[in-house]
Amino acid sequence: MPEDVYDTNMRVFTTDRVEDPVAIKFSLNPTEDFEKWLDTYSSFKAQGKTIWMLMALDTVENFYGQGVMNFLATVAGRAAVNKDIQSIVARPNLELTQKVANISQIHLVLTQRWGTLILYGVKPRTGFYGLQFTFDHGYPEFEKTLRSRRHGSKPARTASRPTSSRSR
Repeated sequence: MPEDVYDTNMRVFTTDRVEDPVAIKFSLNPTEDFEKWLDTYSSFKAQGKTIWMLMALDTVENFYGQGVMNFLATVAGRAAVNKDIQSIVARPNLELTQKVANISQIHLVLTQRWGTLILYGVKPRTGFYGLQFTFDHGYPEFEKTLRSRRHGSKPARTASRPTSSRSR
């Protein structure tokens, strides 16, 4: 992706001092930071863009504590109304993970089972998909194999999906 396209369309909220055009420094004051987030969100929406918000739950919880659920609920509400996408990456051992899973429309789990990286849906419920990565074409791709819910079953279906945005 050309750097100017990346710089125009990407924003990263951070607490680090980063000299990068896409970085927006958070103050760790929830009110100030929400205003920064809302200003950024509003400027992208004014351009008619669909927004994909990707958040790491452990990072957000470390910054703002248990009160972060109000922020996440507000973000989820805006995403739903504006037809945007909100993705939250969470570890299973976090206290907030189950609360976030309960309010989500889609809940996917990525885990390692039977010596294989496994992806499956909790909401909606799906089968288990074994993921295998390859770099055969010079960029990362994964092969997704549907596996039965029973341990050790034979693959039922295989599909390949590119994991990079690189054009072919």
